[in-house]
Amino acid sequence: MTDIVSQDFEMMQDEESIKISDNRAININDSHIQLGVIKSYDHQKRTAKIQPLIGMTNGDNEYDDLPLLTNVPILHLGTDSYIIHMPIKENDVVILFVCDRDISALDKTDKRNVPTYSESNRMFSMSDAVAMPITFRQYGVQVSNNNAITIESIDASTKIELVNGAITLTSSNVNINGNVSINGDLSLNGTFTNNGVNMTNHTHGGVSSGGESTQGPQ
Repeated sequence: MTDIVSQDFEMMQDEESIKISDNRAININDSHIQLGVIKSYDHQKRTAKIQPLIGMTNGDNEYDDLPLLTNVPILHLGTDSYIIHMPIKENDVVILFVCDRDISALDKTDKRNVPTYSESNRMFSMSDAVAMPITFRQYGVQVSNNNAITIESIDASTKIELVNGAITLTSSNVNINGNVSINGDLSLNGTFTNNGVNMTNHTHGGVSSGGESTQGPQ
């Protein structure tokens, strides 16, 4: 078939050419992978309202925003046992992946690791999009160590770096709930406090010569 773009304007006014042109416009504007911005987020359901960032043009070359997407599942890396959770908030950027078939049946069960059926015959619909949070900022983000695997806040105040057999943790405050076992040497540069007692500069009472033991640290 001759490409209608190369034809004269008058030759494009028949019904078939107009239909072909409209179909091409639809195909051009189909989104299988798209960028979006979070408008609201349900922390319990881990679903969001998302506005696609890249709109569409119609046959008259007029621009329109794509409609707001609702109840979009947010993808977090994880398994049935563990999850890496991102603190999603309004105006965060996500990448949208449009599934080939209807995924609405998956929202009716927590057992998303078993085969399910498609509730309709729709294909490649933005209604079946899932989203993953990303940092789509080419400028203004400076990673501290480009040679390390890094989990880092944008302002670099809190980070974990894995590189060359070492783990570096940077934070103004670290809380550990549970027992800690260390197989190796411990080097401390700072104050060590145990049960409210400063173990770095503490004193002992009841000191006298002989075989008596001192009192506990104070």
